[in-house]
Amino acid sequence: MKKFILFTVYCLLFTNLFSAFQDIGFSARAEGMGGVYASRGFDSTVLFYNPAGASFLNYPEASFMFFKPYLGLDGVNWNYYYLSGVYPLSKFNLGTAIGMYDADSLYSENIFIFSFSMLKNNLGIGANLKILTHKYNLDEEFLNEYKSSSKTAFTLDTGINYSLKNSIKIGFSLENIIPADVGLKEEDLVPLILRFGASRNFNKIWKMDDFLVGTDFVLRDGELSYRFGVEGWFMDLLGARAGFNDRSLSFGLSYIFGIGSNELEIVYSFSLPFGIGDNFGSHRIQTVFRFFGKEKEEIEEEEVEEIEEEEMDEQELKKRYFNRATEYFLDGEYEKAIEYWEKVLEIDPNHELSKKKIEKARKLLEEEEFLEEE
Repeated sequence: MKKFILFTVYCLLFTNLFSAFQDIGFSARAEGMGGVYASRGFDSTVLFYNPAGASFLNYPEASFMFFKPYLGLDGVNWNYYYLSGVYPLSKFNLGTAIGMYDADSLYSENIFIFSFSMLKNNLGIGANLKILTHKYNLDEEFLNEYKSSSKTAFTLDTGINYSLKNSIKIGFSLENIIPADVGLKEEDLVPLILRFGASRNFNKIWKMDDFLVGTDFVLRDGELSYRFGVEGWFMDLLGARAGFNDRSLSFGLSYIFGIGSNELEIVYSFSLPFGIGDNFGSHRIQTVFRFFGKEKEEIEEEEVEEIEEEEMDEQELKKRYFNRATEYFLDGEYEKAIEYWEKVLEIDPNHELSKKKIEKARKLLEEEEFLEEE
């Protein structure tokens, strides 16, 4: 009886027994901004929103997220787990992601993603091969009229991401391009999803070093939904964000820890759903580990091989200059770091991360000069 009640609640909330693979929010950072992520690629969870966003990631990284929806809602025990990672190479980036969902052991979904992306000048493109599986674990008498209690299907995602002038980015993605039939008894195709987003970065707003405003529009199964969000960073360490969409109001925080030459970001978001009472909201906790040390090893390998810069295209040069600047910065050679980040800007004047790093390096130089004068 308990299983039947829980399953009934599940069906009521999702409106359809076979309404699988919903867009429930795959990133704590994105959901802290109401779900805005189509035009940005801050971490590897962007693979779930727009594979092209991963082309803007400069370092190897891995991310894990746990999502607990509708905490405290009586009789409901749902859990979501997400793993993702991106590994940048000289001419393109590779990524992979896994999404796992369990509804009190009654129903489960799994998403497996294998991703490819590349950046040329200011245009990023990407594609996902996606494997979808779901399974019902109910009494035999309930499922005896169905062919099977589980189903697996394959599909593709694709997307673009483009940097305009004035720190504006736009992104567009198509999800589930190949029809994926996940029906147990009758045909049930996972719907095509169109996602469009635009965002803009502002430097030095109030006491924030960086401020972002963004919006997304998502068309799924003929229904258009919206997202809007903002994000601000203080001293490049503490991030705060807020947003809303047609389903919920959201808030989020991030804090970045240095671990040797690497970086660990802890991300939390809280969403208060509209129209569903008697619960304490939905909570997401995410960790993002960025392997800067690995990039330094790649730089050393490139130097040993003595690759001539004249033989490299602009994208390879930009990545090489950025990595060299990062190495000099970590070694405390701030003037050399600024020199190479300025070379990045000569190739790509809209490279916001290089602008931020130059400002930070100049501040540290000024502090050193002040201490020397004393």
